[in-house]
Amino acid sequence: MLKLFEVTGFKNFENTIRLNFSDIRDYKFNNFCIVDGLLSKLIVYGKNSVGKSNLGLALFDIVSHLTTNNVTPGLYDYYLNVNNKAGYAEFHYVFLFDSVEVDIATVKVISRFLFMNPLQLTTNVFSLTIMRTIKVT
Repeated sequence: MLKLFEVTGFKNFENTIRLNFSDIRDYKFNNFCIVDGLLSKLIVYGKNSVGKSNLGLALFDIVSHLTTNNVTPGLYDYYLNVNNKAGYAEFHYVFLFDSVEVDIATVKVISRFLFMNPLQLTTNVFSLTIMRTIKVT
């Protein structure tokens, strides 16, 4: 299960957004939502255009690294936050499988090339993924 997710510089997330699914504190409203000490269900709500859909896209970005599938290719065209000075987006996932943590960090760099004859804009996404596995005691 997903234990932690962080994203920086992606779409409307200029600063780091962090979802810690292990931070259940004294949550007692509905124990059905807690599995193995992690929140297994949550609701994201807010006004229009605040980033709810982009949060979903960020969460599912890992699919393109672990499989040959791209969830929704057209929605990734404008990848970086407009104020992103670094030139890349960062994704961090920590999964917990039994007592093994899998930590995945991804940096995605966008490069755009403009060719004048014929007028064509090509976007290439380059990514670097670092994965490590830790046995939790």
